[in-house]
Amino acid sequence: IGRRTTMNGSWSKMNYRTVQAGIERENQLDQLNFHVRHWFRQLDCRAGYRRYHQKLSGTGGLYNANTVYFQVSRHFNVF
Repeated sequence: IGRRTTMNGSWSKMNYRTVQAGIERENQLDQLNFHVRHWFRQLDCRAGYRRYHQKLSGTGGLYNANTVYFQVSRHFNVF
């Protein structure tokens, strides 16, 4: 399982504040991605998790998304 498996991950965080015409707005973004890929015979198996959290002040907006995914694919030659 070791040499046919790869794992990737990333995390990003962004916070900024703007002031325009006396109105202050703030944006907070927190994003996490994790991905595992494994080759089994001729099958490419992928699985991962994604978390997205964003908060916008001034609009009252709050957005959260959690995604778990699994994919199996196989390469073949048509010609």
